[in-house]
Amino acid sequence: MNGSHHAADCVQPIRPADRLARHRQPPRWLRVLAWLGILALLVMLLASVAMYLRYNLHVVRPGQLYRCGQLPDQAWPEVLRRYGVRSMINLRGPHPERHWYQAEKQAAQQCGAVHVDLSLGRQNLPDPATLQQLLLWHDTLPRPVLIHCEAGADRTSMAVILWLLLEDDATLTEVRQQLGWGFLQLPWRNGSRQTRRLLREYEIWLRQNDLSHRPQHFRRWLTEHYSALYELGQVERLPPPAILPVQDCIMIRFGDRRGQLAPRFSPCGIESAVPGRIDGQVMAAILPSRTAGHLSVH
Repeated sequence: MNGSHHAADCVQPIRPADRLARHRQPPRWLRVLAWLGILALLVMLLASVAMYLRYNLHVVRPGQLYRCGQLPDQAWPEVLRRYGVRSMINLRGPHPERHWYQAEKQAAQQCGAVHVDLSLGRQNLPDPATLQQLLLWHDTLPRPVLIHCEAGADRTSMAVILWLLLEDDATLTEVRQQLGWGFLQLPWRNGSRQTRRLLREYEIWLRQNDLSHRPQHFRRWLTEHYSALYELGQVERLPPPAILPVQDCIMIRFGDRRGQLAPRFSPCGIESAVPGRIDGQVMAAILPSRTAGHLSVH
């Protein structure tokens, strides 16, 4: 009897508050649905982050200006519609024979956006004619505008900075924010150095003339000083390889498939003087025939 009384004493009655708490819990299917919704939102967020990281897609000014690298063909319509883009500036130049070019032009047409091309070099400042074209588009193209090159780094940063310097309410601080690692821009690359040089020279001119940045001041600086800056900043291009007449050159082949290093001489049957690779492991170089007698191989 004492044992049964003790067991009965250990059983706690269910209080009304506990019953109410149980009834307040949502059904299992509703909880599962909520978790699925959260999971879907996380997937969408991760996809957006991946697009930003992989394709260098960034909002410069909401509703006004966007920048990116070359997007996959199927991504163009989604991006253009998401941001309401009305004009796209392609800094890679016209390439009607290339599939990527056809895809982005078709996407722009489907979304009712203007598509224009500008050939901007990777290493040099824009030439004065190209710069004038960009200035004209700044004043005339419908907005929002999307600017892109292949990687969305050097060329896009250059164009975006020039664009912002023409805006009425842009500051030099905002302009500088379009440079750096966040846009996959490597500071030692010549394209990055050229953009920083342009900004530095413009700021020096402002200080020398006791001026603060204004779009009209920037346009004046471009008119008075940009041509000289462009000429001084050109990267020297390597000359094209020499083309030697067939009768004046020989081919020297180093090595064979057994790893021997003895040179073998044969008549030159091609017209390029650029070293190449022949038969997998066999290296070839072409020299003028008059120098062959002075060649020593170790």
